[in-house]
Amino acid sequence: MALLTEHFDDVSPRVTISLALLALIVWGLFQGRRRYPDAPWLRVSTKPGLLGRLSDRETYMKDQMAILNVGWERYSKHGLNYMLDTPEGPRYVVAQKYFEELVRAPDTHVSALVASNVVSEEPVL
Repeated sequence: MALLTEHFDDVSPRVTISLALLALIVWGLFQGRRRYPDAPWLRVSTKPGLLGRLSDRETYMKDQMAILNVGWERYSKHGLNYMLDTPEGPRYVVAQKYFEELVRAPDTHVSALVASNVVSEEPVL
């Protein structure tokens, strides 16, 4: 134990603070990333980056059916699932051809109760 403390006595407070900040930054980078399914994101706006995402959210708030119709034409009609960015957060839209598979899936794999609780932000009973 004495050998360990000998090495750390020489460490300046700046180095300690720098290492702590570096650790917080690295933790924040990995903690903040959400993992989403490997599916294309529906983009309606031609604006790049964040402006396009904000424009798509605004369009979604004004006319949800218009956005969903674009998603149908681009993805669902061809049997492809896609991600939709809404003001409430990202949504995974499942193509109609997978509905029967979802209905037959056991509750251990797909739970309507858990899904509805997530959407309504209620705790699972």
